Amino acid sequence: DRAEEELRETFFRAGAVRITAPDRMSSGYSGEPHDGEMSLRRYVKRVSAEV
Repeated sequence: DRAEEELRETFFRAGAVRITAPDRMSSGYSGEPHDGEMSLRRYVKRVSAEV
């Protein structure tokens, strides 16, 4: 899809080095770009509820 391709290019120009589906964020391959941390932690907020 052309709109998706344009969006990817926009992210790459802005400095993104990896674009993936949310369910694949913890997987990867040898040599893949990363920043040395579990990226998913940046997008998840842990909460607890006591009832």
